[in-house]
Amino acid sequence: HLSRNSIIKMGIVYPLAQSTKLKIYESRIQSEVDRFIELPRTLASTGTVELSKKEIHQLIGTVFLEKCAVNLLTTVLDTPDFFWDASDALCALYDA
Repeated sequence: HLSRNSIIKMGIVYPLAQSTKLKIYESRIQSEVDRFIELPRTLASTGTVELSKKEIHQLIGTVFLEKCAVNLLTTVLDTPDFFWDASDALCALYDA
């Protein structure tokens, strides 16, 4: 069994780790959005983009990989069983 002090530390550290992991993925997604933001604008205004089929397929692959990574992240962000079994005070600390 964990000591009360260890349980409190877990209540603080676990959500910080989740937040950090989420920030990493948010940064990766934002980087991709910033990199390619002009493509949909150009496509909307001109009807074409200056990319080869290979480059378009690579872009689709990159977006797909990021989407998969974010989908996997949702399981990481679920509230762990540890907190479901914990006291209301610890749950409140986790939720804060």
